[in-house]
Parts: sequence; structure tokens; C-alpha cells
Amino acid sequence: MIERLRHHELVIFVCWVIVAVAGSGFAKLTEDPPLNPLYLDAVIPSSGLAYDIVLIGALVSVVGLLIAGLPIAAAIAIDAFRRRRWSQLFLLATPVVAVLAWFGVTAAITGVAFSPADDVPKTLMLGVWLGAGLLAVAVSCIALGVAARNGTIDARMYRRAVNPARLAVAGMVGVTVAVIAWGLALFVGDPYDFFGFSGLLATSTALTWGLLAIVAAAATLVALRAASQLRTETAKAA
Repeated sequence: MIERLRHHELVIFVCWVIVAVAGSGFAKLTEDPPLNPLYLDAVIPSSGLAYDIVLIGALVSVVGLLIAGLPIAAAIAIDAFRRRRWSQLFLLATPVVAVLAWFGVTAAITGVAFSPADDVPKTLMLGVWLGAGLLAVAVSCIALGVAARNGTIDARMYRRAVNPARLAVAGMVGVTVAVIAWGLALFVGDPYDFFGFSGLLATSTALTWGLLAIVAAAATLVALRAASQLRTETAKAA
């Protein structure tokens, strides 16, 4: 049962990171006019509410993830120090390195100057940005999965992480629903900007929002399934 709990919790973590990548893209999308909340809320009042829900959902999911994951990560690190398994510490540090590398890619891409007519290069760079984010997710989750399997820690810690993990999923649901609602509100209330080119790297706004919404929705659905399985496993244990 502990193996299954660990597996489902790792799946939720993977999905959380994917939603975080999409959420970062949404934050970048709404950073400047005409999609900045302070500007857009005057045109579409509901867009400001959707943006606030994204922030609240992100905060809830981060709290849930920290409560669930930090004790497990600390236990794995202590076990690695005790047994002098330095490779475990390297695996635990991998997500931080991967995120910093992705931020570096983001800074490099956003620093490139494109002309308004460079549609193909801008779209390719958008794909590179998303691909780099997903690669960082894959590397981080593989490293944490190996660290969790190799670590010798109290199995009860995985049971204690169940409810916080489900809280993280609830926050992910809020983020995803709000991102989708924001795009639909923009489509109905301001189709000119929705079909404009205010997306990431000055690409299509609709394309950027659609990619972010699809990625977040897919990850959230997988996380919901994993959370449901966690509930089933804990019910069996009870």
C-alpha cells in the first residue's frame, strides 16, 4: 500500500509542476496591457475575479504541496546524510537546478527581439519555452521518484501526506478552472484582444491561452484521478 501511496503522490507532484509551468505562462501572458488585470478589469470585470482565483488556487496548492512534500524530502535528506549517500542529495537538488535552468531559458527567449512579421520564429520559440518547461518537469520528477524509492523513511509519512496532497489538487482545480474562465470571458467580452497578438513572445493570444489551458486541464485531470486513488487506498487501510 505504501508503494501505491508513494506512486500516487508522485503523480500529483508531477501534475502540480506542470500546472505551475502553465500558471507561470498565464502570469506572463497577463503581465502587460492589454491583458494586465488592472487594464482588462475595466473592460471585463469578471476577468479580474478569474485572475484572483488563479492566485488563490496557486497559493492553496503551494501550501498543500509544502505540507505534503517537505517532511518527506527532509526525511530523505536526513537518511542520505546518515548513510552517506550523497547521490540522494544530488537527486533532491535536481528540481531546483532544473527550475533555475528553465528560468534562464525564459530570460533568454524573452530577450530576443522579433519583428511583428516573424510569426514562425515566435511560434517556434513558444514551443521551445514550453518544451523546456516540460523537460524540467520530467527531469525533476524522475530525480525525486528515484530519491523516494531509494530512501529509507518512515512509511507513515506517506500516509500523513495524503490530505495535504489532496489540498494541492484542489488548488490546481481552482487554477485550471479560472484560467479557462478567464479565456472564455476574454473571448466573449473582448474578441479583438482575444484574437490579437498579445500572447507569449507576441504570438497569438488565443493560441497561447489555448495551450496553457489544455496543459493545465490535462495535468489537473490526471491529478484528480490520483487523488481519488489516494482516497481509495486510505479507505482500505482504515
